[in-house]
Amino acid sequence: MRCDDKVWDKCWRKWSSKNQYEQDIQQHLQERGPLYKFLRQALDNKVGSPLKVLEAGCGTAIDAYVLMKDSRVRVVGLDRAKAAIDIAREISPSFEQHPKFVVGDTLSLPFQDETFDVVFSQGLLEHFHDPMPALYEQVRVLKPSGDLIVDVPQKYAGLGLYSLRKQLKIRKGTWEWGWETQYSYTQLKKMAAAVGLFPVGIAGYGFDGLFNFLANPHIMIEKKAYLQRSSLAQAFKRFYLRYLKTENERLWNWLCRRYGHWFLISIVVWLRRR
Repeated sequence: MRCDDKVWDKCWRKWSSKNQYEQDIQQHLQERGPLYKFLRQALDNKVGSPLKVLEAGCGTAIDAYVLMKDSRVRVVGLDRAKAAIDIAREISPSFEQHPKFVVGDTLSLPFQDETFDVVFSQGLLEHFHDPMPALYEQVRVLKPSGDLIVDVPQKYAGLGLYSLRKQLKIRKGTWEWGWETQYSYTQLKKMAAAVGLFPVGIAGYGFDGLFNFLANPHIMIEKKAYLQRSSLAQAFKRFYLRYLKTENERLWNWLCRRYGHWFLISIVVWLRRR
């Protein structure tokens, strides 16, 4: 069982009404550094050309477009929603190289066994009550020397508060992406072992409100109207920028690299065959 198609139809209609996607592209580039890092490292470990990559459940396929900047890479973006593929094609003027797009089901991928050097998904598996059939399919089309990279919501994001708020919105029907779950690193390792894979890399990205304020107080002060009007908050911002910013950024960069997969919003796992 997976998210209701009506929910996704609504999401894609909202996206299509934008007509301008530059802000979304820049947001991907800024936020998804750990995902892109793993993808680049996985591809750098491969020999030969072209290298075949599949993005399963590609949605707008911004991540697939980003990968196409590598001249060795040929990317296929697959999604079961034609509306999503239509949007992915609309974005093409923003990029020089374009993936190939396929309308297809992630539970029955229309590709032969051992086709791709790298398979990845972002924001896909969490929408299945049982993600294992989709995971098995991704492993099926992966070459024996291939790598699988999975990006999903992290269970303990914001000390669990972010996930709790999200689940409450899902119950109320106010979470725009419909039903979804979240995973811990321990759960992902067990899922990987069940399909014969083991993790070679783990990372997290994305701050929730609490950690975003701790890591970037100057930015959060400027985003909140009531803090913009507060002389105390503005005085703290000036003090922070002058005396604290460098050391605070160094601290949070270390925490994110070392422990981000336990407290940031998204968790990325780079997997390989045993």
